[in-house]
Amino acid sequence: LKDLVANTQQHRGMMAALLGGDASFASKVEEKRKQIEDVSKLLDEADSRYGQALGTSDKWKSLKSEWQDLRGKANGLTPKDSFAAHTVLIGKIIDLMTTVSESSNLTLDPDVDTYYIGDVLVSRLPALSETLGQSRALGSAAAAHGTVTANERVHLAVLQDGLQGSFMAVQHDIEMAASENTALKKIVGGDMEHVQGSLIAFVGMMGSELINAEKITIAPKDYFGQATAVIGQVFKLYDTLEPELHSLLQARIDKFKMKRLLYLSFVSIMLVLAI
Repeated sequence: LKDLVANTQQHRGMMAALLGGDASFASKVEEKRKQIEDVSKLLDEADSRYGQALGTSDKWKSLKSEWQDLRGKANGLTPKDSFAAHTVLIGKIIDLMTTVSESSNLTLDPDVDTYYIGDVLVSRLPALSETLGQSRALGSAAAAHGTVTANERVHLAVLQDGLQGSFMAVQHDIEMAASENTALKKIVGGDMEHVQGSLIAFVGMMGSELINAEKITIAPKDYFGQATAVIGQVFKLYDTLEPELHSLLQARIDKFKMKRLLYLSFVSIMLVLAI
């Protein structure tokens, strides 16, 4: 689902630039649609295995239908309507991630490190990527048609402010997890620094090139590229954390298996003694 979020966010940004007047994004849009279809096939396989247990099948089918509907009409939408439709769809994909987390009891994990890493992966990083993704789409559209309205400036400024809060939420969860798992800080420290540095640069660029600019001079592909690079750093952090969560959960599973083996061995011995 993370990959679906990332690709749908990119599709939104590309459509914003395309509908804003930059025809060079047309081929990129088609390629991105193919990538979304490929990810959807992987999700079909995952849902066939786990959907019934997690209660996700109906939601996933609905999401697929909504994507196909959006894909079919996307080129005929206004930039504003395209942004709104994509944003609603992405919100539902992130909600499905939450459903998976809750149905699997990851949300209620009793260990501090796994709980906070799970929260980062399910909630904090998707939220940060979405704030960045909306900034990318709105900014790309403005750069494509060379103007930014007063309402768009306000919207971009709100997103700009939200980026700092979203990153601080990620930082908080990482610090809480690291308080119980000291090795984690070393593992993600470099990625966190890269995210923070690229985020600061992007926030500054949003201000100088769009929000406070008297004239929009940045090229859509340049703005889109810089925003995409930051989002790439966010998902790189995601990909670093995901195996750590898997390892921690697997270690706990192995521990439970060992306890079960010990209990069964004890019962067997007591039965032999009783006989």
